[in-house]
Amino acid sequence: MKFTVHKKVLAKVKGKLKKTKPATLSTEKQNHIAKTDTVSAKELEVTEATIEERKLFGFLHIKRKKTLAVIGVISAIFIFLGITGIGLYGYRWENNYATSVTKYVPYPIAMVNGQFISYYSYLEHLNMLKNYQTNFKKVDFKTKEGKKQLETMRQETMDTLVDNKIVSAEAKKQKVKIDQKELDDSYAQLIKSNGGEKTFAEVLKKYYGVTVAEFKEDVYKDRLLRQKVMQNFSAADGLNQESRKKAEEVLAKVKAGEDFQALAKKYSQDSTAANGGDLGTFGKGKMVPEFEKAAFVLKANEVSGLVKTVYGYHIIKVTEVKGDQIHAYHILIKTKDFQTWLDDAIKKAKVRLFVKL
Repeated sequence: MKFTVHKKVLAKVKGKLKKTKPATLSTEKQNHIAKTDTVSAKELEVTEATIEERKLFGFLHIKRKKTLAVIGVISAIFIFLGITGIGLYGYRWENNYATSVTKYVPYPIAMVNGQFISYYSYLEHLNMLKNYQTNFKKVDFKTKEGKKQLETMRQETMDTLVDNKIVSAEAKKQKVKIDQKELDDSYAQLIKSNGGEKTFAEVLKKYYGVTVAEFKEDVYKDRLLRQKVMQNFSAADGLNQESRKKAEEVLAKVKAGEDFQALAKKYSQDSTAANGGDLGTFGKGKMVPEFEKAAFVLKANEVSGLVKTVYGYHIIKVTEVKGDQIHAYHILIKTKDFQTWLDDAIKKAKVRLFVKL
């Protein structure tokens, strides 16, 4: 349907629109509008500033959340470490949890001459002994006798780790090292002599609770290092350089004309020192071969150089030769075998335990 507007009506409306004049605003109203416009501009500026502030506050809020999250994580870690520390040092934890945590967190259990022994090393060695006693000897550590044996095992474990630390320090001092090839070859020989890798692995797992790799790195490596240090004692002057140096100093005094018996009383480490080193009269076959060989080529009042025997370094002076017998004096500066040296080193070591065994 179409609607039509009569031409006369349309013309009448147009005429009225032409006669209408725009309204004139008063000065007061114009000022009010101007003020209103000005306020609107300021409000616009405030709005823009508010948007920027909200963006900034939003950023800071997010950053604050992240900071709080980090603080929360750090606090949780400290609480975790603190609780574990209380368990280890206060209650002497020896469970699987303690072993797992100390494997990655280096809690110390003792200090030897300024060097830490890790709690993990202690637990690992102790657990091997526990497993052996439980699985092979069927020891029940809940019984009175079992608890007593466990206390002994704890002390033995710590003694072994202290020994290892002392030997390791001495090896470093003497520049004794074990390269990877040497370790691999020696360990391969050990495996071979114990029935092959499969059998060896089964025995370690069944009776000690460790893998072939764990035993190699945590136990056998220390044993091999100890063996090398022991060999160093047997070779030449080995670890007795200080003893040799002292013997050379005493020999220099003898050659300078100082009284032999007086020097023996002062420096000799033999039981004859109180008598000026007097060995009396003796024939061949009474002394160790090295000593005898050096003494019987000397003439009366002659002094030997340094003579090395199993007892140490000797300085020999023959005062009289009677046929196949001689009268001699000596000054002995002792050397040490490995175990003697180790026992002495342990006595001198500064050992501090952080738990009561």
